[in-house]
Amino acid sequence: GLCQPNYNSTSVSFTCTCQIPYTGVYCETLMTPQVPGTCLLPCNNGGSCVNSMCMCTSQYIGPSCQYENPCTKTNPCLNSGTCFGRYNVTGALYTQCFCLQGYTGVNCETTICTSTSCNGGICTATQNSFICTCPTGKTGDRCQYTDLCASNPCSATERCEQTENVYKCNTCYDKTTYCTMYQTHREYCDNRFTILVDKNYIPVLEA
Repeated sequence: GLCQPNYNSTSVSFTCTCQIPYTGVYCETLMTPQVPGTCLLPCNNGGSCVNSMCMCTSQYIGPSCQYENPCTKTNPCLNSGTCFGRYNVTGALYTQCFCLQGYTGVNCETTICTSTSCNGGICTATQNSFICTCPTGKTGDRCQYTDLCASNPCSATERCEQTENVYKCNTCYDKTTYCTMYQTHREYCDNRFTILVDKNYIPVLEA
């Protein structure tokens, strides 16, 4: 079916305009044929009726295979993308490209991973995006920051946490049960220490 977005000041929704032989809010229901065992519309251009639907050859599209597939005349999809013929409720024809992993764009014309995508890291393409694996000394979703925690600037009882180009040393970070009896300080402790008073720690024996 044809999905039409609806916008207002507070939300975004959509409505579906179904194509024969489907109906329902999401075009999920197959309409009951008028004549049992036959299609609602005659199947043209070599199409065949299967389960009350016209199954078209690759050269034609439409509820009764009445439209010539626009992909047969021109294939705009680059980089081995797959072209699918489409039509709207007015019968206007258009093409849609489904890209191989690693490419994006209307015609699959854009390479997702480039030499600068990860700033020296390893770029791994996903369906419509990419993931960076950073080299030692770099961090960030695109390896764009120097890893300030790599030099271990914090003490043994602290953990270094970096946000963009700023780091901080967090004390009592693992939120374990050792601190449940000391909630007045509203701090959490790791497996090695529990807090009794501010800045004073008591070692905890491991079980």
